[in-house]
Amino acid sequence: MIWGVVAAVAGVAALGLLLYWALVITEGVYLGPWAVQWMYDLTPGYYDRIKAITWKRDGECITQPLLQWLEGVQQPLILDVGAGTGRFAAAVLADESFDGQVWGLDASLGMLQRAWERLEPLGPRCTLIWGDADDLPFPDGTFDAIACLETLEFTPDPERTVSELMRVLRPGGVLLVTNRIGRARWFPGRTYDDDTFVDLLCAHPLQKIEIHSWNTFYDQVWARKAGEMSLAGRGGDSWKDWLLNADECETHEGIVRWIGDVV
Repeated sequence: MIWGVVAAVAGVAALGLLLYWALVITEGVYLGPWAVQWMYDLTPGYYDRIKAITWKRDGECITQPLLQWLEGVQQPLILDVGAGTGRFAAAVLADESFDGQVWGLDASLGMLQRAWERLEPLGPRCTLIWGDADDLPFPDGTFDAIACLETLEFTPDPERTVSELMRVLRPGGVLLVTNRIGRARWFPGRTYDDDTFVDLLCAHPLQKIEIHSWNTFYDQVWARKAGEMSLAGRGGDSWKDWLLNADECETHEGIVRWIGDVV
């Protein structure tokens, strides 16, 4: 009988560890996109609290390097994929030298609603879109720069996501992505060592790649798409000018959504 009790306890412990891995460490990614979206819909406030300390250096570690890579581009149009609660957009728009627009896309409506609360006071230069990173609703070569921070390993197919990022980036445009290094072994099939990640990027036409240490969990990876960078930005255009099937969308509570999804 005692061995039966031991086996039962061991089974419960194993199940608990599995649930902890599936729901806490990997944030639902192996349960499917619906689980990731559901978990982030529930936790925008918690997300902000645990990220608050690192956000203080975003101007130095994200905005300033980005503007250097975009030097000379007038009114740059920037896309933030995996925008979350608006961290990247807030950092960029807070810089007085930035004269363009930031578009933020995320699959979690709860995170975007929190982002809208943060970004609305900063004015009309940020558009938030509820959408899928693996099927970006933009024409080829739309953006002067694209950021995808702390997001790739949570998408269903990171390689497809990178292909989509490269597709909508203009020739000569700037790509900023993060490569997970902390707890990476807990994300089998979704994380890469530096060499493998560079190979993944080099499947696309690039002129330059740089890897910089950022924090305990992520490296920053900067890349420039092959081609001549246009200095004539398009930051003055509205979202309707560059969104595919814009006539099927509308803005609801500050977020662009497909009409059938507005409730």
